Amino acid sequence: KTKILIIGPSGSGKTSLVKQLTNYTGKCSFIDLDLLGHHPGGDPDKWLINVEAIQALISSDNAVVAAGISTNWKQYVSLKWSLVIALIPTDSALIHQGVKRDRRSRDVVQEPEYYVEAAHAFRTEVVPYLIKNVNHLVQIKFNDLDLAVTRIKGIVKTIPSLNRFIAKPMSARN
Repeated sequence: KTKILIIGPSGSGKTSLVKQLTNYTGKCSFIDLDLLGHHPGGDPDKWLINVEAIQALISSDNAVVAAGISTNWKQYVSLKWSLVIALIPTDSALIHQGVKRDRRSRDVVQEPEYYVEAAHAFRTEVVPYLIKNVNHLVQIKFNDLDLAVTRIKGIVKTIPSLNRFIAKPMSARN
């Protein structure tokens, strides 16, 4: 079965993308990896995701789409994914998405510099690692998340093991 990882900097729209793909597809497991994470020892600068839990999910017989980013991203990026999608927003897109997310979740609204730094770190540390170490990588560079979602839906539609799960529009069901 197909196993897809969506990775991107904090605030890039990973969770929004998973929610939209959930509405677009049917019998596929969608996992927000943030739900599997924790701050070790209460350290707010570290966010670790349970790699063993991810391994169990991708070892299942279900098609899986997972999204998240954490301090230990290298550990789960190296698992056996069919496809890794890297969301690479422009600084302005990341600021817009991040602040929107912060306000929606009633979280502390980060300063724009926080998102610019996150985007820079992702582009300079994570993306080069992915290019070097991931066999099936799609880079989605964007300034508008909605356009990126449309591109990703097009990619998902071409994956045979997910294609049979694509929900038909309501008018086609009648």
